[in-house]
Amino acid sequence: MTCRHRLVRLGVVGGLLFVTASACSCGPTVKGDEPIQVQISTFSINVENRCGTRISDIKVEIVPYGAATIYTATHYGMQNLEKRDFLLNDFRARDGMALDLSVARVKLVRVSATDLNGKLVQVEIPWKRPGS
Repeated sequence: MTCRHRLVRLGVVGGLLFVTASACSCGPTVKGDEPIQVQISTFSINVENRCGTRISDIKVEIVPYGAATIYTATHYGMQNLEKRDFLLNDFRARDGMALDLSVARVKLVRVSATDLNGKLVQVEIPWKRPGS
């Protein structure tokens, strides 16, 4: 292999690494997963910050089909790799009405936050409760 071929390969690999790194909105993620990990359990929604930096203004939304009423819970900030449980009883609509899963047919969970650079980080996952 000539020196020229090595330089071409090195340039291609370097370019791919640059594009991959610049595409991430909030630093490195663990195992290529989403920057914010979300798990739904029977009584809560667990959120884990995997951005690599602190995030703030965290808003967790439960979005029903039709999106007539969105139920929200908020938190001020989380350090990198910090986990936080948002209890389903704490989710409220704009008018203060509590989430009632016997009435609301939930479509997805949306988590949004702001990283240290001021960029919005948002993750949406389909609603799937354990045992359903």
